[in-house]
Amino acid sequence: MKVKICGIREVEHALAATHAGADYIAIEIAEGGKRLIQVSDNGTGFDVEEVMQAVDQYKTIGLATLRERVEMLGGRLHIDSGIGRGTKVSLEIPAV
Repeated sequence: MKVKICGIREVEHALAATHAGADYIAIEIAEGGKRLIQVSDNGTGFDVEEVMQAVDQYKTIGLATLRERVEMLGGRLHIDSGIGRGTKVSLEIPAV
């Protein structure tokens, strides 16, 4: 139950991270040996490396919290984005 609730929270955080100028957001969830969650949009996008460095340096709330929660569950976070091409946030969380 705890992993399912945390999975929902991670989707909420991913949605907050991907909303910039988007008029389309897709959420995909797959379960097997691991729970895979992908949230993608067609928003403005951003420079992932630059933003993640700022997250590490300044401990900003959104992405730092998302990364911490996923790692606490033994999972992985991957963000694919670029200026002008939208964003895809992928979470991989062990299934319980």
